[in-house]
Amino acid sequence: GIKHVVSSSSVIDSLQTLEILQLLGLGNLRGLFRKERAATTKVPPNTFSCLKVINIDLCLNIKKLLPAGLLLHLHNLEEIYVRRCN
Repeated sequence: GIKHVVSSSSVIDSLQTLEILQLLGLGNLRGLFRKERAATTKVPPNTFSCLKVINIDLCLNIKKLLPAGLLLHLHNLEEIYVRRCN
């Protein structure tokens, strides 16, 4: 039933040291952030800054993977895998 990975500011701190993000078999997933604007205005600069790999598989309803504002924070991102998603 998960529609968004980040739906409140309370989980932001735990995302600063995350190196691998795997989203597997989340049929209702729409995107990383509940509101796209949150990715540009409310996300601290270090959010996802250690992220190296994004692996998404069988997330059939995903609409937007990475909002444009979030791209500025992904300094260490090396690989993105998206499989079997519409």
